[in-house]
Amino acid sequence: PWGTWISAEESLDGEGFWDVEPYGLREPLLTALGSKTPLYYDSFTFDARNENDPKFFFSEDTTWGAVRRFTPNPIVVVPPTDPNAYQMLQYNYDHEYLVLEPTGDGDTGKFRWSQSQTEGEESASTYYQNVEGMECQDGLLTFVTKRTREIFTLDLDSLTYSKFNPVGGSFEGEPDSVTHMYKTGENPGNNILFITEEADAADGFFSGVHGYEQSTGKIYPVLKAIGYSELDEVTGVTLSPDLYHMYVAIQDEGVVLDVFRTDGNPFNAPTDGVDSAN
Repeated sequence: PWGTWISAEESLDGEGFWDVEPYGLREPLLTALGSKTPLYYDSFTFDARNENDPKFFFSEDTTWGAVRRFTPNPIVVVPPTDPNAYQMLQYNYDHEYLVLEPTGDGDTGKFRWSQSQTEGEESASTYYQNVEGMECQDGLLTFVTKRTREIFTLDLDSLTYSKFNPVGGSFEGEPDSVTHMYKTGENPGNNILFITEEADAADGFFSGVHGYEQSTGKIYPVLKAIGYSELDEVTGVTLSPDLYHMYVAIQDEGVVLDVFRTDGNPFNAPTDGVDSAN
């Protein structure tokens, strides 16, 4: 809502997260997010339900990389309509680190935000290694742990979380990125989490996109990237505002796909008749 893009550099030569004005009206600016070298930062998202107290989250793709929450200095927080709103991320202020506190079998639990980077990294190395894609919608922060093949959902209001493993059926690789599609008054339909996948065709597996129906637990394939390089990943999934188009990238090939349902329906139309993948 602030009229800009945030892009992470996952590179030994990178510098962190860049603020990129989408129309080229100003030069990219390095933000105050991130502070470590080497850099393996991966994804960025935000919770702007309270415009006067926005929260920004980002991930680091290492075995010890804690999910981080950044709160900007209240002095520089302005409404999204302010032309200088993007400057909120230019000033270093409050960094916090995710600490999970599992209960029972570990698939659910509580969480908190710690000022201690060491505590956050210890929690990451124990419970949520190698975080990649993440998204925040309606107070729910969802992220992927690639190597352990798990999807975490954090309720930012109740400070509770749950997780599940999507692998099964046609989902054969590692989860990479996610996006939600919720029921709305304008577009009624199933609540679905779309998950992209990285797989190795040399082993007979292909990367793709899968839909996870949160109400039923059903996972079904949307596409498989057959015909691209053997070890490639499908990433960066998002949906058009009217939900008729899905856009995903084939990373190594540098290809962006426009995906649509052959029955002419939006992606939130009922999935009755679609075979479950597990």
